[in-house]
Amino acid sequence: MNVEWNGEGLPPVGKCQAKQKGQIGWSDFDVVAEKFGTIFGFWTRAGTCGALDTDKWEFRPMPHEELIKREEAVKALNDICWSCGDDVYDAILAGKIPHITLK
Repeated sequence: MNVEWNGEGLPPVGKCQAKQKGQIGWSDFDVVAEKFGTIFGFWTRAGTCGALDTDKWEFRPMPHEELIKREEAVKALNDICWSCGDDVYDAILAGKIPHITLK
């Protein structure tokens, strides 16, 4: 029986996402093994291998479409707020915030 990982505990062999604790931005990671609190695998985009200490890294299941859309919208909103050049309402009207529309 194959039970889907819910993000609790260590990631199983397979695809997940990883980021350093306290950092922003998740990256796709292919887990191949775990030993003594270290996760071994490959960064999907870079194709390089890594040994990630679970005390310094966070792991989560691969995001579903709804989470991806939410993170894209949050990033765009953060970019607008930091730039202070656009009003958020105007940015939404102009289509600068993905997956958000006004009705």
